[in-house]
Amino acid sequence: MKNDILIAYYSWHGNTRKIAELIERETGGTLFEIKPVEPYTTDYQAVVAQAKEEIQAGFRPALLEPASPLNRAHGLPGTVILWDKP
Repeated sequence: MKNDILIAYYSWHGNTRKIAELIERETGGTLFEIKPVEPYTTDYQAVVAQAKEEIQAGFRPALLEPASPLNRAHGLPGTVILWDKP
């Protein structure tokens, strides 16, 4: 890694990717895109319904690439925007 800063992100529509890229430019960190084996639909209503079901079931999708960069990270000072929480 460039400087031990890992920017791990998942972006369904591309908005989070843009923010991750801004963070990369500012910090010199390394980007790692988290990609599910089975891509989510591009239909917003359908993906919201699917996400609600997966959250309730505690489902964790299989990842396309192993999360090995995450194992080398010292910490992930960030957060996920949870639209399903008040």
